[in-house]
Amino acid sequence: MNQLESKVVVYAEDDELVRSAIAHYLQRRVKVVREAGNGEEGLALTREYNPDVVITDLEMPIMNGMEMIKKIREEFGPDKPIIIITGYNDKEHYTEEANAILYKPIDLDLLVETIEKLL
Repeated sequence: MNQLESKVVVYAEDDELVRSAIAHYLQRRVKVVREAGNGEEGLALTREYNPDVVITDLEMPIMNGMEMIKKIREEFGPDKPIIIITGYNDKEHYTEEANAILYKPIDLDLLVETIEKLL
């Protein structure tokens, strides 16, 4: 059994095509992927399922990824692994509160490797 087969992932991404492609890829490797269309949904799913890792985009409606990460850190502390997936590579789209940042277009194997490293 590989180490990811028992893991739960929450993935927040407002772009449905990107979200569904990445979630589909992850679903073949982890136990469960819970999908959110924005940070508010992502935070609610994190509260409900206490996932092993949270993956989030930054630019989303209702609540962006930065706000979601801040609230997760307040509620779950520094040990919850959080990965940012973003198309932006600048200071405004960076936070030390995330454990890893991957840039779009996403290398799916690198995403899985990153999850494995964090767990």
